[in-house]
Amino acid sequence: MSENHRECNTDLLLVYKYFSHNIRTSTSTIVAMMEAVKDGFDDDTGEMMELVAQSGFLLDLFDRGMSATFRYIVAGEIEKRDDEIEIGKLTEHLLEKTCVLSETPETDLELDIDEKFKVKNNAYLLKSIFLIILYEAVKTSSGKLEITGAFPLLTIKCSNGFTGLPEIIQIFSEMFAKVGILLKYDSNSISMRFDYENLDCRR
Repeated sequence: MSENHRECNTDLLLVYKYFSHNIRTSTSTIVAMMEAVKDGFDDDTGEMMELVAQSGFLLDLFDRGMSATFRYIVAGEIEKRDDEIEIGKLTEHLLEKTCVLSETPETDLELDIDEKFKVKNNAYLLKSIFLIILYEAVKTSSGKLEITGAFPLLTIKCSNGFTGLPEIIQIFSEMFAKVGILLKYDSNSISMRFDYENLDCRR
């Protein structure tokens, strides 16, 4: 077996383990909550339904992310598109969904993204992989989380560092590089730089 085949198989296994775990977790949460309601544990029905909705959001997110990642590993390329994306709104949308799930107090989050921070890129990729990265940052943060952005840079910093970002983030970094986004990360910060001028939608 060639070196490329071994690397591909290793990546496929990593992707499978990451997404299957998260999809199973979201599915199990939905099933457990629905069974609780069915069995008459309805004192907190509203809260249960909210958790079902949030888990459903993550289930869809991980499903789309898995599809995009598998396609990249098999084909080695990602379609370049010119969809207009508002980075601030995209970030706020996920934070609304993940704060409760990650049990991160809202007071530990500081969000400061320029409302003019818009880019042209592959919307499907950003709305899945970027949101997964942001979700992992929120989930593994310890201490205050600061998210700042102004074209061309978005930065996520954690005052006490991340407790452990998943290995798959390296594959996400390779995927972003294919569409002109430089993703860097360490134990304290994650950054995304949109380096190509034609990605700037402010004009």
